[in-house]
Amino acid sequence: DITVFESNKVGGRLATTHIAGHEYETGGSIIHPANRLMAEHLERCNLEKAGSHESEGFSLIQNNEIVFQTSGGWMDTIRMVFRYGLFTLVRLEYFVSNLLNHFDLIYPAFNQGEAFETVQGVLDRMSPIGKDGASSHEMLKLTKVPLGEKLRQLDMSEAMLKELTMVATKVNYGQFPSELHSFVGSVSLAGVQGGLWRVKGG
Repeated sequence: DITVFESNKVGGRLATTHIAGHEYETGGSIIHPANRLMAEHLERCNLEKAGSHESEGFSLIQNNEIVFQTSGGWMDTIRMVFRYGLFTLVRLEYFVSNLLNHFDLIYPAFNQGEAFETVQGVLDRMSPIGKDGASSHEMLKLTKVPLGEKLRQLDMSEAMLKELTMVATKVNYGQFPSELHSFVGSVSLAGVQGGLWRVKGG
């Protein structure tokens, strides 16, 4: 038997919100294409993928005013460059791609039957190997630095930190970039690469 304890309603951060006759997935309902375990689980449960509406555009609203808006078209790239800066966007893409490439290293380990006794063991398995043949502990180090601080170290623009990064961490984890460590915060930023999906039917 399984007992579920929930203060409000079962589902926690996973929920479908109804607004003006439309359904919106809220919380941790969007899945990155790099998440192989969820893709395998979907197939095991005979469920189907659905799009994440990422191509429909979005609006950032601050103090009841729209400060930035996309429409889902090719002009969005130009708007992003003007708003956040080309170098910030390139650095963000490199940071996220690098993290995902290392994150992907865990799947061959699982397939080979490797097991881990600690979270640090998992993080070290995903970290690149140093010149001395030992783990660089790169992923573990990300858990020691707030996301906001890490992105400033990478010379990201303040607009990026206060807008897109803030939205990503608040939507995914309900926290600010200054309160969330860089490993988890980086996961929330992975959506910038696109290809996100959700389970059809919620």
